[in-house]
Amino acid sequence: MKKQKKSTPSSSRSKTPQKPKTKKSSKIPKWALKFKTKGTEIRNINGYLYLYQITSKRSKEKGGRPVKITLGCIGRVTKNGIIKSKRRKLQEALQHISIYEYGLSHWIFHQNTDLLQALQSTFPNEWKYLLLCTYMRLLHQAPMKNYPLHYAFTYLQHLLSMPTITPQKCSQMLEQVGIQRKKIVAFFQKLMTDTSKHLLIDITHVFSQSQQLGLNQKGYNAQWEFRPQVNFLCLYGYEQQMPLYYRVLSGDISDVKTLKNAIAESGVKQCVVIGDKGFNSEENRKYLEEEGLHYVMPLKRDSSLIEEDRLRQSDKREWTGFFIYQDRPIWYYRYKKDNRWIYVFFDGHLQAEEERDYLLRIEKQYEGYNIENYHSIQHRFGTLAIITNVEEDEGKKIYEMYKSRHAIEQMYDVFKNVLEADRMYVRDKETLEGWMFVHYLAMVYWYRIQRKLKEKKMESQHSPKDIIEMLSRIQSIQIGEEWKKAEYPKKYKEILEKLEICIV
Repeated sequence: MKKQKKSTPSSSRSKTPQKPKTKKSSKIPKWALKFKTKGTEIRNINGYLYLYQITSKRSKEKGGRPVKITLGCIGRVTKNGIIKSKRRKLQEALQHISIYEYGLSHWIFHQNTDLLQALQSTFPNEWKYLLLCTYMRLLHQAPMKNYPLHYAFTYLQHLLSMPTITPQKCSQMLEQVGIQRKKIVAFFQKLMTDTSKHLLIDITHVFSQSQQLGLNQKGYNAQWEFRPQVNFLCLYGYEQQMPLYYRVLSGDISDVKTLKNAIAESGVKQCVVIGDKGFNSEENRKYLEEEGLHYVMPLKRDSSLIEEDRLRQSDKREWTGFFIYQDRPIWYYRYKKDNRWIYVFFDGHLQAEEERDYLLRIEKQYEGYNIENYHSIQHRFGTLAIITNVEEDEGKKIYEMYKSRHAIEQMYDVFKNVLEADRMYVRDKETLEGWMFVHYLAMVYWYRIQRKLKEKKMESQHSPKDIIEMLSRIQSIQIGEEWKKAEYPKKYKEILEKLEICIV
């Protein structure tokens, strides 16, 4: 008998034969494999090749085996490269969004074109760094080592076309500017106009312990501290309401010695020079008269030029008259001496304050204060004596000219306490000159805002510092190659529009 073949189970016979599996790589042309990198996979979908970003994660459900996870499509694969999907382009753009300070940069660069052009023409090689350092002093008051950090987040880098900066380059620029004093003076003269009729002059000090500076000599300041210091002399234009000129002087040079050279170098003509007691000397008065300049200077209360007979009398019938200044009556008389007018002003409110202060010092037994001295000087309390060659009948105008000195005193407050110019980071006199020029520029920008606030009668609500801070908070967003201005509070817009500051 023939052996019968074993029959196959029905289940096996009924199973449909399957096509052999084809590897994915076999579907991918060799030329496309070069676009495959770690963490990616090329897939053939309906005859088109796509590059996907993938990763893997161990799955508990699969017994701890890794499971592939698709993160998204990168783009379509072609022989010419990857054509990225719209979604991928947006994702990459979002990863490269940069936010920059915009408002202050725009205002400095686009709304002060006269200053920009003056800088560019006077300092063609250094103007970019000068503008950069001025921006830093206005907004940050930071040392130069921190400039690159702040610069990375300001739109100014795009306006100046300087992607990066270094503290060393900033310092070299300051030194280069500092050795070009003639160019600095030329810049001053570009800002001086025919409207410069009243010039306020004053000196302040800046302390420095640097052994290499040379100019920081020991001298007395207003507080009678005898320390190494540098003197900073400034001419302030009362009509322009901003500083017009400065000189850096050795710390041991007094006010009286500096006026002649400052006036000569600045080249000012046909104006009234208003100084304090430190500038008042016979030599200075004669020099100003020879140069055809007018002056208004205060006299010391014990000056021999002051005729005190009328001060000793309570009867004011022989006085020239009175006027009201800040709701206070001011009496005055005037007379001529050596072809100069001398005005003596008396403020009763100030007299009461000074008398009270003197008597309190006697009560507390301050050295040098006693009742005998009080009786000998009591007629001088509340007085101010002015010597001038200005021909003016109204005493009020002479008084107001001198009182305008508060503007330069406020300027020095900005110089030291806002811009922090007295905190020097320099070691030699050339760099110091450049450092002071940067602060001079910062004050010019500052006072342009101050002038706007005054014109629009907004001084009581806002300060220049408020406006600078407001401008710095207006930002620009860079999304890939595209720039968009970020939203900012409606309140900012209203304030800036009132000041006619347009940020577009």
